[in-house]
Amino acid sequence: MCAQTGGNLLSLHTPEERQFVRLLANTHTPVWLGGLQAQQNGSWFWSDDTFFTFSCWTNQRHRQTREGGACMAITPTSGELHSAPCGELKFYICSTAASSTVSSSSRKPVEPAL
Repeated sequence: MCAQTGGNLLSLHTPEERQFVRLLANTHTPVWLGGLQAQQNGSWFWSDDTFFTFSCWTNQRHRQTREGGACMAITPTSGELHSAPCGELKFYICSTAASSTVSSSSRKPVEPAL
């Protein structure tokens, strides 16, 4: 999904980022993040290969998956992080690197009228 635009599913590293996602998503339904668990009860990692240091699993809900692994979602209204089968359809948030490219406009500036 996100790779098509040169990005990854979003990873969270601070409580402030989590709060920003809650405000950004503005939905009542869970939204995919980039947290992955390759096997049931295994370690979690971020799909963008950053360190999984943010631990806010106090309200975590686990759902069993047939394939053994799981993906991470956040419910924006509560900020609850939980695992779910990766095949479920959900909205998602992509993260891309900031661009420093500046493009010039081909439009002429509007001249003030007298």
